[in-house]
Amino acid sequence: MRLIIKAKNIDFTNEVEDFIETKFSELERFLPETTEVFVEVGKLSLHHQKGNVFYVGCQISLPVKKLLRVNVEKENLKVGVREAVKKMEQALKKHKEKEISKK
Repeated sequence: MRLIIKAKNIDFTNEVEDFIETKFSELERFLPETTEVFVEVGKLSLHHQKGNVFYVGCQISLPVKKLLRVNVEKENLKVGVREAVKKMEQALKKHKEKEISKK
């Protein structure tokens, strides 16, 4: 699995990058080795009056010409990353079940 991370409107430190890589590496067991996972993290906008709203978007192009996409908005970036991984894992399981039922 190849992980591509893009950050917008946030301080993208090594700690944040390591956290994202660690969490998204959990998806490796569901994906072929050559799959690319594109993750985008950032602040939704810079004009909120109270607090920050972060978003995490994840997109996976599967070899069977299928695109899986998950978007999450949370007030905490780490919580958003965890939820995005959880939702993507559910989407991958659902996709795998559909492929098995077609055979």
